[in-house]
Amino acid sequence: MLPVLYRALGTAAHALLPALLPAANLIAPAWEAGQRLGSYQGVAARPNGPLLWVHAASVGEVQAARVLIAALTEQLPDSCFLLTTMTRQGRDAARLRLPPDVRCGLAPLDTPQAVRRALREVRPDAYVCLETELWPT
Repeated sequence: MLPVLYRALGTAAHALLPALLPAANLIAPAWEAGQRLGSYQGVAARPNGPLLWVHAASVGEVQAARVLIAALTEQLPDSCFLLTTMTRQGRDAARLRLPPDVRCGLAPLDTPQAVRRALREVRPDAYVCLETELWPT
């Protein structure tokens, strides 16, 4: 019952977000609402080779992602990577610690619309989650 209620509330809240987006960007531009709503234009243009989406919740998981991406790059040299985090601090740490060809962004909100849009835009060949804090969507 709770996952159904969670999705219903997320769907309702998501419907209001586009209307509030201009104000949110003025008040808190660092929130980067576009990515939170599932838009990865300019961040994750579809590469020619396989695209692996790695999710690291915050700074701690970014370190593990660094090791994993290095190993995967050796095994799958034609692969491209998108790393997302829940926090801006994690994303900024990823940009500093990972190779420049690894695209770094913020994870979408846990609403069906944001997740669907992110998956439709990114179209990953694989998704690797380094965090066990899973959300229903």
